[in-house]
Amino acid sequence: MLPFSSSRASGQRSTDPGLFVCESPEVVRLLLASPFEVTCIVCTPTLLAELAPLILARFPPPPPPPPAASPDAKRAREAAAFPFPVVLHTKQSIANLAGWASSRGVLASGRIPGTDE
Repeated sequence: MLPFSSSRASGQRSTDPGLFVCESPEVVRLLLASPFEVTCIVCTPTLLAELAPLILARFPPPPPPPPAASPDAKRAREAAAFPFPVVLHTKQSIANLAGWASSRGVLASGRIPGTDE
């Protein structure tokens, strides 16, 4: 979770010059539509349901998961099938991770092409 813990909450900074963090559903949608590499998404289960079609439109769909016992179990399996980590949290825990109170329920990290460490 270093890309997100490098926010003002911890005072740390990433040493990766191409790494950046997005906050808000609108900006994460722009990231998913861009050529930038997506390295991680942290969001609420509700926002995952909204973002999943965008993720699957950009990346080849994973094989279908086995039947799930509950909607939350199904979302967790879907999150595990994406080509980068997708971590589900509450809105409050995402705000704590970001270091400011006005979290909109999603953080994402990306990397500018050609800046791999």
